[in-house]
Amino acid sequence: MQAFEPQWPRPKRINFILTNRCNLRCTYCPEGSHPDSYYADLDDTSFEEITKFVRDNGVVEAGLAYYGELTLVRDWWKKARRLLDMGVALTATTNGHLPLSDDEVATFARFKYVEFSIDSHDEETVRKVRKKVSVRTIIHNFHRIRAYCYRNVLTLPDLVWTGVMSHHVVNQLPDFVCFAHSNGVSRLNFNEIVIYEGAVEKRLNVVDLPEAEFREAVASIETALKIAARLGVKLAIGELPRIRARQEGRDIGAPLVVRSTPVAPTLNHTEGDSIPEGYTRDCGAPWNELYLDPKGQVFACCNRGEVMGTARTSAELQSVFGNEKYQALRNGLKTGRDIDPACATCAVRPIVPVQEPQKNRIKSALMTTLGKHPKALTTLAAIRSLVKK
Repeated sequence: MQAFEPQWPRPKRINFILTNRCNLRCTYCPEGSHPDSYYADLDDTSFEEITKFVRDNGVVEAGLAYYGELTLVRDWWKKARRLLDMGVALTATTNGHLPLSDDEVATFARFKYVEFSIDSHDEETVRKVRKKVSVRTIIHNFHRIRAYCYRNVLTLPDLVWTGVMSHHVVNQLPDFVCFAHSNGVSRLNFNEIVIYEGAVEKRLNVVDLPEAEFREAVASIETALKIAARLGVKLAIGELPRIRARQEGRDIGAPLVVRSTPVAPTLNHTEGDSIPEGYTRDCGAPWNELYLDPKGQVFACCNRGEVMGTARTSAELQSVFGNEKYQALRNGLKTGRDIDPACATCAVRPIVPVQEPQKNRIKSALMTTLGKHPKALTTLAAIRSLVKK
């Protein structure tokens, strides 16, 4: 059999944004506080290079709009359909506030995952924190996508509602769970507020409430969790660990930590847990995906703000993904030594022994590589058995 080299790392997913502009001005978001030079739209030439990168590297999934509002871009759906027709699974987050055209509805119906950003079902409350938004328009858009799928015998995308858990909405949570369920929603994700330096409002977190108001908010959360369990709704609340910590009297008053992200500087409540010797973060992002902004800046993940390089072409993207910065980042996570400071203090990925993620990456690479070589398929089952051990 002809010798061959395992082809890794090779990204499985690319996350890019067609625009970093948004039509809303959420009080907890930095949107609108950036300098004018920050804002940009992805040009057609850059999009063509992204599709070339996707095709040449066998990228199987693309995320659109990790920041900004996708539907602000004229004919965004044409670009999305290009990728869909290539067999790429698409995911996106949208605030759903702009009325969707028939073409946009038909395109969203082909996505793998669509997350509608909606904090509450109450119009007055939503306008207080999200400015200019219409809950009625969001719900109408949501149901048009569902109806299109039913009419055309299509599998529904994974349609999820997401929100930001501020003290403005927490006491409405039980009713909101019921409202979501009545609309056919089975997954609700509520993120903890990230404190952006450019945000209009601060100290909106539940754990920052005075004691009496905190207890009332916790009672609402407990009720919502029980209702969700009864209705079969998966309700995820990002702030819950810190809420439980305050309930148990554990210290949550550590000074805020300044972080750099691809979007804006943030003030975080935690530096993350320390990593013992022989351990690392269980994170495959530097191997499996990359983030790209409209100006061609490449980021390793959505939490780490260091620019890994600038790429305007498919070849440049490939070059950045294999450059020294990426190699150092991967090596730190792989060995548990000299871990990048942003990774070391990450509050998202769990800490595991270094062997665990390394074993999974080798297994995935072997299966992918050998699967492309027909003469190696006879030994594939044996190697699977060895890797499992």
